[in-house]
Amino acid sequence: MTETAPINWEKGVHHYGGDEDMFRLMIERFEDLTFSQATSQLFQDVMKLDYKSLKTSSQTIKGASR
Repeated sequence: MTETAPINWEKGVHHYGGDEDMFRLMIERFEDLTFSQATSQLFQDVMKLDYKSLKTSSQTIKGASR
């Protein structure tokens, strides 16, 4: 673990034109929709030792978190 926060709040709020509520909403949507579904799929891929799908699932999470 690092000493820095996992989310650069200032950069994120700036990305949404200074609208902190919108940024917070987008984080919640990411967590509820993309992240939860993708981590579930990632777990299934690990359990099946499906390395090709595992790579795809992990790239989905990485891409969506940018």
